[in-house]
Amino acid sequence: MTSNRKVDQEVGSRLREKRLINRISVNEFAAKLGVSPEQLDRFERGDERIPAVELRDACILLDTNIMFFFDSLVGHERASAQRVR
Repeated sequence: MTSNRKVDQEVGSRLREKRLINRISVNEFAAKLGVSPEQLDRFERGDERIPAVELRDACILLDTNIMFFFDSLVGHERASAQRVR
């Protein structure tokens, strides 16, 4: 099973990836989410877990499905579960 830290890092990495694809600055995106740029940076590095409300708002702002943040983890979890069996 994937550790909580790895999940936080993957979600944060995907958040940053999608923000950059949409060409939104840290300051602009943080303001739209209602968090400080420093806190957004901690989310994107996986140092701090992004709360569900902010993740939902990020999905709306970035016009993406929430599974975008978890797709790579779901595939990894399935492969790990199959190896255990």
